[in-house]
Amino acid sequence: MNKPLLFVLMAMVLGACAPDPGFDGNPRGFIARARTQDLRLFDDVFIEVRNERDGRFHYYDSHTFVPGDTLTLPAYEYFDQMLREDSTYWADIYRLAERERVPKGAALQHAKTYARGLDRLYRALGALTVRASPDPNGVITFLLGPQCRVFYLKKPAALDARWQAFFRTKRKVEAQWYYHCQ
Repeated sequence: MNKPLLFVLMAMVLGACAPDPGFDGNPRGFIARARTQDLRLFDDVFIEVRNERDGRFHYYDSHTFVPGDTLTLPAYEYFDQMLREDSTYWADIYRLAERERVPKGAALQHAKTYARGLDRLYRALGALTVRASPDPNGVITFLLGPQCRVFYLKKPAALDARWQAFFRTKRKVEAQWYYHCQ
């Protein structure tokens, strides 16, 4: 796909999803809000907004990266409904429980609690998309709008040369926080 066409398609999709009403166009305000949260829950996670309804953004599932695989779990607000409609989620629910050493009998409740935590954190921050690098020293990227991204560096000192070069082109707020808005 050529780049102009890809850009137009992305603009159409993202344009349909205006920034969260809580995002005032100031990435520093987002960073101040994010600093008050425990972002570790977003380690290895990808969440992407799918639509807006009643002034709120909605996503249908989250993806958690595990070595060699990606676990897909229903979003908290749709958890029970999606689980009834699609039994393939069960395998990932059991894999999440196994990863976190939760007994198989408690896997469902654990997955639902995990989904609730992700949803609460997602809503508290007001980002459209959250994408964490599966690298333990990596980066969490928050898409705030079509032209604005905030980056949280889990371990800035551990970044490789490629990441260091990338962040030299971004606006630095402090050691762990950068942003790029056009």
